Amino acid sequence: MANSEATCSSLDKVNALLPENLKIDIENRLERSVYKTCQGKPLPVINSKLYPQNYYWYSCTTTYFKNIGADFICFTIGLNGILIIPIDVVVHYNRFSGWKGEGKKGRQYHVRIKHNQDGTLTFWNFNDPNENIDITQYLIGSKS
Repeated sequence: MANSEATCSSLDKVNALLPENLKIDIENRLERSVYKTCQGKPLPVINSKLYPQNYYWYSCTTTYFKNIGADFICFTIGLNGILIIPIDVVVHYNRFSGWKGEGKKGRQYHVRIKHNQDGTLTFWNFNDPNENIDITQYLIGSKS
């Protein structure tokens, strides 16, 4: 496995890619994986490596993130960049994506992002491929 497939970007690298209004104060972590942006809003930053079948796999407490006021979720895609996805897009995807259990913060959803051969990225629905969502528009960074 190549280094870019096995490693996640550092928070400094993530922050360098974030739009100005979503830059995070790395020292001001609100809780595990949630940081405060320069505008005072929470921004979850969730990591995954690229698995051999060409997908990223995350565990996400989407409803909890929405309830604490997050407008976006930042998904790292190995060392290839980040996806800044509006929370409502993730909530819509989670209606079909499956979940792994209830935790202290609510349901933990599976989020799978498929890195397609044509360079696009999709929310990959393991349960119903008719519910896949193209999320390439939210990419900041390289598609390769």
